[in-house]
Amino acid sequence: EFIFWMIQIKENEIIEFKATYQEGLFDTEAKECTYTIACMDVFKNKELLEKSKIDCIITDPPYNLLEHKIETGIDTDKMFSLFYEYLPKNSFCSFFGQHPGLNDFLNSAYKAGFKYKAEIIWDKMGISNPFGDVLRSHENNIVLTKGSQRVYDNEISFEKWMDEEYILKAGSLKREVGYWKSKAQGGNDKGMCNNKPSRNHETYNFSNRSQTLGNDTKRIQSVWHVQRDQMSKRGQKTHVTQKPLEFMSRLVKMLSKEGQLVCDPFGGSGSTLLSCLKIRRDCIMYEIHEDIANFAIHRLLTYFDDFDIKYSYKKY
Repeated sequence: EFIFWMIQIKENEIIEFKATYQEGLFDTEAKECTYTIACMDVFKNKELLEKSKIDCIITDPPYNLLEHKIETGIDTDKMFSLFYEYLPKNSFCSFFGQHPGLNDFLNSAYKAGFKYKAEIIWDKMGISNPFGDVLRSHENNIVLTKGSQRVYDNEISFEKWMDEEYILKAGSLKREVGYWKSKAQGGNDKGMCNNKPSRNHETYNFSNRSQTLGNDTKRIQSVWHVQRDQMSKRGQKTHVTQKPLEFMSRLVKMLSKEGQLVCDPFGGSGSTLLSCLKIRRDCIMYEIHEDIANFAIHRLLTYFDDFDIKYSYKKY
């Protein structure tokens, strides 16, 4: 915990981590990747974008729906104009949103020049807003393109997308894999298991609703059933709008190639950043609020520690 306390960021500072992957970790080759956290307003500090040549934007911007510091003050026209300016041709921009503010996001995106590609519905598998007349249990993610571009990966293999932290605890893993493989193949469960296994973790939640393409692969469809992160983990609380790593990892893999640079202009708790770490993409995230930026650093350092990833860092 001491090292976590030592590595902090202040307003208008940038901290850059260089992480060296172990060979075979996260199904990747050994390689050094860079993860940058800027405690800055992305609209006022564009130098990082200008020198970095980003390849993809994946973000969860303020929705302008609630009176809260993480929910207000976004000029949607200005935001999407900025995104369009710094993205290269034939690239992706993905963002979360909620109606009625989602309409403003889309209008501004189209005005900036983006084209609609897809909508992903995140089924949270639980109620996120218990006060409405209709209980809300989903969130929208919109995928746009600058130019024309097909997604890089639209298949999902069973083993690849399980959270690595769960893999390390693999007491009942073979039973789980056997059951869901058997279901996907449409075969019987003999030799696997006869009863659906109980699951109380937040990842590895596939159903037989997807089209089967092979023994262990399914085509990604537009509704993703992923539970939210647990409210606390090893003593650290989650961010109020934190997106689960399973969801974000799928999204990053679908919209970027290995080795590319992903940017999250509203990085929050760092879920995009951690997902890039898991599947070997460089990442830059902006977060204007100092306390939230430091929470993202704490999550990143926890991940380095959990998987014994060597890293160095510098602030500027």
